[in-house]
Amino acid sequence: MLINLTPHDVTIRTQDGHELTYPPTGPIARVREERTIARVVEGIPFMQVQFCDVQGLPRSLDGVYMIVSSMVRQALPDRLDLVTPGDTIRDQHGQVIACRALYCNG
Repeated sequence: MLINLTPHDVTIRTQDGHELTYPPTGPIARVREERTIARVVEGIPFMQVQFCDVQGLPRSLDGVYMIVSSMVRQALPDRLDLVTPGDTIRDQHGQVIACRALYCNG
């Protein structure tokens, strides 16, 4: 079972050409970030970003894979239930419209 913890629909085009769309289903999983100004150059702040804890992510559930952002998945390399859209398909404007695979941690 797949659930989508991103803020937008995720469409997966299977190998036989069918499309499966997963709408957002619950809390949005996000990586909290802390920003500080490292310096200012020509009036432009250069921000230093530190990624902290993940918020809005449920505990692992047997047989459930959670679609999350790449940042969330990479922040938790031991979570084998987290997947992200991969091998993306773009329209003529460069917008992602689907993916052919899901990337995982292992």
